[in-house]
Amino acid sequence: MPENGKCCVGFIGCGQLMNTQHIQNAHKSKVLMVHTLCDIKQEALDSTSAKFPPKKTTLDYKTLLKDPEVDLVVIAMNPNMHAKLAIDALKAGKPVYVEKPLGETVKEASAVAKLAKKKGLNCAVGFNRRFSPAYNDVKPLLQDREGPLSIYYRIADHERGVRRDTVRLHVEVCHIFDILTWFVDKEPVSVYATEGLHNDNNVALKFEDGTTALILSSGRSSLESPKEHLEVHWDHKVVMVEDFIEARYFHIPSMPQLKRYRTRSYYGSPADHIEPIFQEGLEPFLELKKKVSDAWDKNDAGAPFDPSLQNYPANYLSDKGWGFALDEMGKAVLEKRPAKNAGPVDGIRATVVSDAALKSIKTGKVEKIDPRKWKI
Repeated sequence: MPENGKCCVGFIGCGQLMNTQHIQNAHKSKVLMVHTLCDIKQEALDSTSAKFPPKKTTLDYKTLLKDPEVDLVVIAMNPNMHAKLAIDALKAGKPVYVEKPLGETVKEASAVAKLAKKKGLNCAVGFNRRFSPAYNDVKPLLQDREGPLSIYYRIADHERGVRRDTVRLHVEVCHIFDILTWFVDKEPVSVYATEGLHNDNNVALKFEDGTTALILSSGRSSLESPKEHLEVHWDHKVVMVEDFIEARYFHIPSMPQLKRYRTRSYYGSPADHIEPIFQEGLEPFLELKKKVSDAWDKNDAGAPFDPSLQNYPANYLSDKGWGFALDEMGKAVLEKRPAKNAGPVDGIRATVVSDAALKSIKTGKVEKIDPRKWKI
């Protein structure tokens, strides 16, 4: 039930992503209200509640789902819980925004999609890059192209902790499979992938219009470098976007040759990085990333992490569209209309492509991708 004209949101999970993104963004939002926080750990609830005070807290997600005051459920847990929790939320009659991947398997993701369609409820998948300001400048430029695109995408960083043991194609590169499909606006039809050391992948995608895309993915890169780079070539035009902060446009009269995009601030962190990065671009951004990287190196060597840098999550500073994506879902719920977010079909597609890429690594062959697998 909307309160003060805002969409009342219940959050299942109070981990790092929720704190640095979804709960924090809802707390700042003019559209959303942090209504209920849920986590199985009381200390996580207490810590998050202190920063972003909710109306209610609970240790049992079923209590949240039964609450008639909750208009929208946001889920960000371990990937093996996403599909189950999304299905439970939909069964309870709640629209749901669930982090990627929608399901660990195509079967799981398809079950969510079919239930959302049956219930007539919005179900958004957290492919937030569709809402990044930089990428929203790029997409319209590609619509009237005369021929296929040639795309290069790099997504590379220094993964720590449990992320080092995950299947990166499923939990991280799925973002890139989705955003490339969104850019091209055609279905992927084949994939060829290779793997060096664990989670270092090169992926070649082909789309039904002849567009080709090359993806370099690594979890063994440096935190000091830009994490993501997009490069698109078509019709004698070129766009390059570096970490959502700087974009360069070549032979495109409607766009400046260089455009910079504002970064974001976080709870408890000074905002003194925002204006220098907006005015000067990558250099002050990379200087800040190096400070954070140096602090992590010292921490890995046994020293305590520098508390002055703990509120600078380096890979989250650039605006990748998280806040805009969740606001759009809240507006759709309030206005009782379909959301413009990536939906469950997009979630299925990303998992299908991930599976095909993993199969290609094993077989050493180009693997065909069947679009019928994500039709519901």
